[in-house]
Amino acid sequence: MKDIVNKEINRQLRRLLALTVMGSLSLATIFAVGSFSKTVSIRDGDNVVSLVTMNTDLVKIVEQADLELGPDDLVFKVDQPDGSTEIVVKRAFDVSVSANEQTIPLKFVMGTVSDAINSAGVIVGENDLVTPELHTDLEPNMGITVQRRNKILISADGRIKEYCVPVGVTVSEAIHLLEIPLYEDDIVDKDMSEAVVNDMQISIERVGYRNKITTKSVPYKTVRKNADYLDEGKTVVSVKGVNGESEIVIKETLKDGEVVGSEEVKNKVTVQPVDEVILVGTKKKNQTVQVSTAAPGKTIPSTGSVKDDNVGTIKDHNGKTLSYSKVLTGSGTAYTADPGAITSTGTVAKYGTVAVNPNIIPYGTRLYIVSTDGFVYGYATASDTGGALRQGTALVDLYMNSTQECYNFGRRTVKVYILN
Repeated sequence: MKDIVNKEINRQLRRLLALTVMGSLSLATIFAVGSFSKTVSIRDGDNVVSLVTMNTDLVKIVEQADLELGPDDLVFKVDQPDGSTEIVVKRAFDVSVSANEQTIPLKFVMGTVSDAINSAGVIVGENDLVTPELHTDLEPNMGITVQRRNKILISADGRIKEYCVPVGVTVSEAIHLLEIPLYEDDIVDKDMSEAVVNDMQISIERVGYRNKITTKSVPYKTVRKNADYLDEGKTVVSVKGVNGESEIVIKETLKDGEVVGSEEVKNKVTVQPVDEVILVGTKKKNQTVQVSTAAPGKTIPSTGSVKDDNVGTIKDHNGKTLSYSKVLTGSGTAYTADPGAITSTGTVAKYGTVAVNPNIIPYGTRLYIVSTDGFVYGYATASDTGGALRQGTALVDLYMNSTQECYNFGRRTVKVYILN
């Protein structure tokens, strides 16, 4: 019986000892776990997760937080100044590099355009254009282009300037892309359809036009007329010639501001010249001019004759001898005016006052006038003038007392004796 009791006591003691040992081991294990676990923060973009872990492998810690990682995602640890640890997850995103007519897809978690181009194995030439710029930070779905370009020199408007244009464009397309104005008559020294090559030199010659207006003298003509009241061989200037004037428009062609050609496009006479009329005497010596009838509105005996003795004297229709300095023959016309009308010299217009060109017959000159067909106007005084007289279309304009008398006279050739 005693042996049975002792055995039971020993069994209980062994059990108690085992329990004590196991308790001691459990406490040690609990102490160890508490000693090696750590609180970490995981930042995944804008999402932040905190957890306690004994893992030291960053990927396993992220997986412990139930975050899935892609094959190109980046995980790294950041130790904070307060002793805590932050695990950062950088997600890979797509970018593409387009060059040489092909597009290369890439995965990046960070970097610059320059990094992407280097990763794509693209070499950027001196004149090439990279968009966006090389130092730009990469962003999701960013498209990067490398445009191959040629350097060209363009000479225009007095200066030479360097430009870069895409490879493959024509001369015409390059000028358009660079927004260089090109006018209809401008001259380009290259074929507009020619493809641009590196270091090509293109010259644009500006062609313009301008009108230059000048005036030019129009010389008068000399007209010689026979005068049967002048001695044969004698000449008298009846109407003095006056030069006219014309307006000339010249179209000038300019290249780069220099005149290289001109063309007359208009020549219009603005002031008509006045022909010079020279009277050439044809009268034979001792010639007699027979006259008859009376002047309209005035009673003049129809008998008698006007006889020129060729020595500067004539006999009027009454047989009175008159001395004259010269005799002019030309076209005679007639005019009338309201009573009391004043002439150019300030006298009252009346029968015996005639209009003349004062450059040929001075005002105040005493005259004796007959027509070659026998009409006798008689004595007159140069007192008036008019357009026809100054233009040389008439030698003398005779005043008549009525419009009907003017119609009756019409236009006749007359002899005008300049009395002494």
